[in-house]
Amino acid sequence: MTASHDALTAAGWHDGRDVRDDAMSAVLKTIALVEPVADGAAWVLFPAAERALRAFYGLRIAPTGPGRAVAATGCVVDPTEARSALRPFSLFGEALGSRLFPLGRTDTDALLAVDEQGRLFSIDHGGRWLLGDTVREGLTALAEGDAPHRITARR
Repeated sequence: MTASHDALTAAGWHDGRDVRDDAMSAVLKTIALVEPVADGAAWVLFPAAERALRAFYGLRIAPTGPGRAVAATGCVVDPTEARSALRPFSLFGEALGSRLFPLGRTDTDALLAVDEQGRLFSIDHGGRWLLGDTVREGLTALAEGDAPHRITARR
């Protein structure tokens, strides 16, 4: 078994995992507890976000070591942890050309979101980051300390 499977497996993930009822309950709390912002933006669940939450919701992923390129960090997959970031994620989504839905929070308080293509992103005090082309890749990258890719604003 590889280290990437170890981090996710140790957290309780496995191929085919589906925690639909718990995940959808968290989605409802996320959507219901956040008022749309002044420009009308609101959380909208889309298929890639639903798939990610059904597969990974409730996991607490721990770092696998010190990190390969950057410090490894753990995270919790729970959209309610990032629900208050509607405005920053709405603006980020506009810049990407893809909607975002909250996925969770890292141990260092970076906010996590998945986009319509199923990519995992984060926002923290240092900027906006692509963590992986899939949620699984992104969560593994966090746990193993792979360097994220900075997303810069279009000029």
